[in-house]
Amino acid sequence: MPSFWWVNQNQTYKAEVGGGYMWSPKVNKDGGQNQFYKNMSSPI
Repeated sequence: MPSFWWVNQNQTYKAEVGGGYMWSPKVNKDGGQNQFYKNMSSPI
């Protein structure tokens, strides 16, 4: 199991850091899914 998680944040950076959480959409702009989005919802 990995002992760290790398996240590139953009527009939601300040809210995420201030709130102590990470956010990711569940689908992309055209409605498709992305493995990175699925990984965010998986428990470590």
